[in-house]
Amino acid sequence: MLAKIYRTLIRVGKIAGGATFIFGIFFGAYQFYAAKIEYFEVKREKRIEQSLSFFRQLNSDPFNRYRERFFKAFSKNKQLISDSAVDESKLLDAVTHVIRQEDVETEILFLFDFFDGVYSCSNKNICDRETTLLLFQDRANEIYILLYQYIEVHRKAVGDDFAVGLEKISKRRFD
Repeated sequence: MLAKIYRTLIRVGKIAGGATFIFGIFFGAYQFYAAKIEYFEVKREKRIEQSLSFFRQLNSDPFNRYRERFFKAFSKNKQLISDSAVDESKLLDAVTHVIRQEDVETEILFLFDFFDGVYSCSNKNICDRETTLLLFQDRANEIYILLYQYIEVHRKAVGDDFAVGLEKISKRRFD
């Protein structure tokens, strides 16, 4: 009788061991999958935080002052811009005149550099692309629409990547 109980216990042990082994495989796969999801969520949260960091930077000094001077200059000269908008060459001349008259070229170049940095950050998956577009596309579009001819003239003079970040964010394009 003792031998029979022993054999029964051995069979139950084998079954329990097999069941535990199978359960362990599924539990391990679940843990691996859960950890992988958590890892990617943490990475995405860090990319979002990086995008938000750029947004805070754009909305604080000195970039806040750059944008303010830029928009004041064009607001002050909106009639000239509006009257010149009927002809591409007149518009370019008017935009260039406003930039020089109001002395905002340095601010514009700093804004271009800023948007190049934001674009580069998003394009290399350091920043979150969706968040970047939500935060920056409207602002980039405002600047790009006013300055696209100015940008094109400078690209011919200094290279194709002049203000590329501003344009790509404005047009929602990433490489």
